[in-house]
Amino acid sequence: MSKGTILIVDDTTDSLRLLAEILLAEGYTVRPADSGELALASAATNPPELILLDIRMPKIDGFEVCRRLKTRVETRDIPVIFISAMNAIDERVEGLKLGAVDFISKPYQRAELLARVHNHLTQSRMRLDLEKLVMERTAELRISKGVLDQAVKSAMEQHDWGLAVRLMEANAFPIIAQSEEIRQWLLGLPATALEAQPKLAYWRAFVLLGTGKLSAAEDALRIAERGCAREGDLLGQISVRAMMASVAASRGEGARSVLLSKEALGLIPADSYLSRALAHHWLGCAYCVSGLPILAEEEFLEANALSERLEGAQRWLIPISFAWYGRALFLQGRCNTALAVCRQASSLDRQYGGVLYSPNILFECDIHIERNLMDAASQLLGKSLDLSGPVDQWNAEPSAWVSAAQVRYAEGDSEAGDYIVENLCAWAKRNGGVHFQNLAEAVRAQYWLKDGQLERAAMWAAERELGVDDEIEYSRERLYLAVAQLRLERDRRAKDPASVGHAIRLLGRLRSAAERDCRMGDALQCLVLEALAFDQVGDLDASYKALEKALSLIISESSFRVLLDQGAPMQRLLQAVSRRGLLPETTSSLSAMFDPAPSGVSSQSEAASSMATHEPLSGILTERELDLLKLIHAGYSNAEISDSLFISHNTVKTHIKNLYLKLNARNRTQALARARDFGIIA
Repeated sequence: MSKGTILIVDDTTDSLRLLAEILLAEGYTVRPADSGELALASAATNPPELILLDIRMPKIDGFEVCRRLKTRVETRDIPVIFISAMNAIDERVEGLKLGAVDFISKPYQRAELLARVHNHLTQSRMRLDLEKLVMERTAELRISKGVLDQAVKSAMEQHDWGLAVRLMEANAFPIIAQSEEIRQWLLGLPATALEAQPKLAYWRAFVLLGTGKLSAAEDALRIAERGCAREGDLLGQISVRAMMASVAASRGEGARSVLLSKEALGLIPADSYLSRALAHHWLGCAYCVSGLPILAEEEFLEANALSERLEGAQRWLIPISFAWYGRALFLQGRCNTALAVCRQASSLDRQYGGVLYSPNILFECDIHIERNLMDAASQLLGKSLDLSGPVDQWNAEPSAWVSAAQVRYAEGDSEAGDYIVENLCAWAKRNGGVHFQNLAEAVRAQYWLKDGQLERAAMWAAERELGVDDEIEYSRERLYLAVAQLRLERDRRAKDPASVGHAIRLLGRLRSAAERDCRMGDALQCLVLEALAFDQVGDLDASYKALEKALSLIISESSFRVLLDQGAPMQRLLQAVSRRGLLPETTSSLSAMFDPAPSGVSSQSEAASSMATHEPLSGILTERELDLLKLIHAGYSNAEISDSLFISHNTVKTHIKNLYLKLNARNRTQALARARDFGIIA
């Protein structure tokens, strides 16, 4: 029996044959196509389950094939894995924008190839199975929800608190999440009702937690805890303890949150699947807030496994835990897998009655930010904020506003970024959300440093009393990362070697903690800054070693933003490394992603490279760039170049950007003049 049908597309016969042999030996049905035209016809006639698509093909390249596949109803949902060169950064960026799910590098590594094919086939089949259930399940839920809502409202009108509790008890959380009327009713209940019915106090705490009013939520939980103790309701006391853990997690109190979650979990009976699922989920959130994503991953998977044993609307937690599972993967630096999981969570949302909460959208947005796909990130951010709204209303997600500040600063809208940060910090101070205040302030400080506002960043660090030798909790690490960047910028401005030494020591501590806890995304940020720091003190070997390690993480997961955030110093370092012959193709492609490089030498590596013997410029340009230059010289437009070289318009733009960078030009006229100076064209 076939394991699945795969369309493989490559114009090179030997490569096509090798790929087919590997997949056929593993039991897959393989349909080969040696051109883009044949691939499009084959996919439209009989859609495969997966497409492996080479990028560099004549006539219609892989990008154009993918673009056409994604515009057709019958093929737009087929997962596409691009086949590309190991270090083709521009190709990976373009592929991600077009909707590719992954990349496979040539030459093929059999184990990696089969693992990626298996994973994406499995994820695609899960999504298709879920889609088949959506319409039927949604209709069932709408009917049952409508009947239940009417009964609860009737009990509310009669002030029959006991009846309301009995009606809501089985599906309280989805009922509360989907009914503004019931949320307002819970917030308006008199104290006598809360004392008489502890579950009402517990559900009121859930509403307050969902609106970010952490102190008020704790007050309601204390009322619920007293009532449960009075009635001898052990399961109720456990549930209260678990929600207290969630409040602690929202405050950024990771250790306390873990302790409370574990205490609750240890008391819940083995057959109380929903209560245990909730406790595992909140423990996973506590581990995330504590910077322990490996442990968090295990808890979210266990929460999902327990929820799968429930029936109907009681399975509401599944999409939320699945999204948080994606978050745990993201914290580990596993962006590719995290993105697939978050998209799967969106399908699960629809299966279980609609979006109750928007973490999957937010987490996918954060992945796009890491990949510097800011247009896609901005679109997802808009959806997330539409669902969550301001930080003080229901379903608020403060993390969404941290991401919003990042996006606005990246877009150059500092006024909007500052407004978001100020409002988020004010909310955090009102409600004890110090964790989010730290994140927001760190984002703003990093923007100030990138924008050259050293004095503002220095004043902020002094006001917060942040020192390089402080004991650092995970919830404050982003603050100290900004402090390290501040030290590096001071040295660039005033040549202060001691300041760089402090930064190197601080970054080493932060990276060691991140690597210990498998937070490779955080470790990556430290490695990038360490590369710059070692470069500034002239330790080129240490700088290149840190950069090489960082690039291995960046390229495999397409996490380009961490480099771009460092601006001109990182661009100069990449160019210097490229000129020394270290990873030339990779570093050249990455440096081309920056804005035009500033003139002048401002780093040790730049100075070292400037003393090296340079090869002729024609030797630095790739064969494709030389072809492009000749066509520009002949007066071809971008569209004509695209048709002549059989490449997409975006690929033409990328090559032209690289060409301008290497020729130190800002437009075609300057590029041609520089090329004549070097004798490349007549």
